[in-house]
Amino acid sequence: MAASTIVRTNVNLTDDSGSGADGTVFNAAWATAFMDAIDDFWDGTTNPLQLEGAVATLAFVINNTNADGDAVLGFENAGTRIITMGFDDGDGDIFKISTTAIGTNTRLAIDTSGGVFINDTANAAMTIGLTVKVGATDTQVVDLKGSISSGMTTLPLSAFDVEVDDFYTVGQIATATGGAHVVVVAETTEAVSYHHEVWGGSPATTDTSSSLGAVNWFVGEHDGSNADADMAADSNAFVWGEIDSSGARVSRMLLKADDGELHLGNTTIAQLDEETDIDLVRAFQFESSGGVGMLPKPWATSDYGVPTFSHKRLMDVGVLGAKDAEGHCFMRVQPTFALCLGAIWQNYTTIEVNSRMVDTRMTSLESRLHLLEA
Repeated sequence: MAASTIVRTNVNLTDDSGSGADGTVFNAAWATAFMDAIDDFWDGTTNPLQLEGAVATLAFVINNTNADGDAVLGFENAGTRIITMGFDDGDGDIFKISTTAIGTNTRLAIDTSGGVFINDTANAAMTIGLTVKVGATDTQVVDLKGSISSGMTTLPLSAFDVEVDDFYTVGQIATATGGAHVVVVAETTEAVSYHHEVWGGSPATTDTSSSLGAVNWFVGEHDGSNADADMAADSNAFVWGEIDSSGARVSRMLLKADDGELHLGNTTIAQLDEETDIDLVRAFQFESSGGVGMLPKPWATSDYGVPTFSHKRLMDVGVLGAKDAEGHCFMRVQPTFALCLGAIWQNYTTIEVNSRMVDTRMTSLESRLHLLEA
């Protein structure tokens, strides 16, 4: 059969005798000859319909000449339409993968500008990008899997359960009210579970309430009517903590939104009262100042000499960590607070003791003075 152009509407090609929706009757032999005529083939047994040709561009074209018509492909099982895909002419020529008909329960859509949509078809705030609309009862939106087997399936909050090969998931905190919840899971042999690295230019060096840095985290409150609202006093902006073995979230550090107060949750601080906290404070300053230390008064540099306690002693009481190759180390906040408070208390008690001694001596001197006057 010579190559020719054949136009049919709603044609069905089957391996048995059948008819198209327009009433034309076909059989397997006719179908084979028809496909051969356009350099296609279909053997009518095991191989699917294929398009073949030695040309620069080989295309299977569905051309709907209706002024407001859709061009679609339908996939059925035993006469029941399961998937319909094509462009929706009545909705901006968006390409859609739907269920029983184009535009019905659309699962995937791509518009002519490059927007990709899952379970949605439009996003006024986006031109090119990906939009995902979750189901009414879904909490998980993105799930990244790997060749891991963490053993984790049930998380402390059952709404955020994972599978053993999940390593990163994103979902809603609550289906009715929104919010985002990120879960990162690693195997027990991995000591580091999450890295967040940012690369850019030189950060700002200012130090004001409007300063920004290389990484910026801000929280806000809205009034439910598309406007900002001021947070109440003592509102918690950020919270850090742990999830214990019972699945409870235990807060360890709070940062307040309104005034930037930092609250540390561990109230069982190191007890340094048995140490000479005043000397430890001097040793701390001696270490942090590179050996200069604190001068007792401007005109004297050696009234008390070099502190007797060293960096090792500060490590022993948990104030400083070990030094690195450059001589730098970390300071532990709570023990340092305890150290300073202890030094203040010891200074107070020393002053109080000396004051009482002075009072006693003054009383004794007054008595002796009275005797001499008598």
